[in-house]
Parts: sequence; structure tokens; C-alpha cells
Amino acid sequence: MVTPTLDNTLFVSVYGGDTQFSSLSFQIAGGQTVSATNLDGNLIASFNDKANSALGNAYTLLAGQSYVLTVTGVTKALTSGVNGSLSIKVRSGSVSFMPAVTPVPEPESWAMLLAGLGFVGFVARRRARKV
Repeated sequence: MVTPTLDNTLFVSVYGGDTQFSSLSFQIAGGQTVSATNLDGNLIASFNDKANSALGNAYTLLAGQSYVLTVTGVTKALTSGVNGSLSIKVRSGSVSFMPAVTPVPEPESWAMLLAGLGFVGFVARRRARKV
């Protein structure tokens, strides 16, 4: 979420190294997607609310109201021991994070699920024979 402190003054920048990302973009409040361009080895995308009409956004962001900031990127395979990083900078406002990372179950969870289903099936079949 991103919240401007004054009407029509929000400036958001997203930075990521081109060695880490093959593409990077962001979108505010369902508006037009702003794609990053390569500048000196960094992928950089920025949004200036004062100039929003140039980006095709027909709205003004209001002070104190929170808007959804969606950052999308495709990461490259990193060298072992190297961490990828993404920087989000906001002027004339604040940003709060609510990551939307989809968890992937571990193999042990799948094994327990299958064992439980197998046990329930075994019990159901055994009860069916007694009737």
C-alpha cells in the first residue's frame, strides 16, 4: 500500500539490478503498468503523480488515502551466495508492505496428507465390510 501525504504529489521509484531481474514493473491503484528501463545496470521504473496524465492515468491520488502498489518482476537465476534485492522509494508519501508470496507445501506436508487420506480410506473400507 502506498499513501500520499499531499494531493497529487506522490513519486514512486522501483530499482532492481539487471543481473537479478529480466523484467520489472509496477502499477498503482489499477492504473497503467509502468515498466522499468535499464540505466547503468539497474532496472528503474518511476511514477510522478503530478505528471500522471503523461502516463495515461486519469486520476489524482489523494492525501491520506491508501492505494495498492503492485510490483511485478521476473528474476534471473542468481549465483550461489548472492541475494537478490529490490528497492522501492517513495517521496511525498509512505509505503507499507503486505507481501503476496504464494507458499509452496514442503514434501513432508504432501506425505502427511497422502498418509492421512490413505488411513481414512482404509478405515472407511473396513467399516463398509462389517455392515
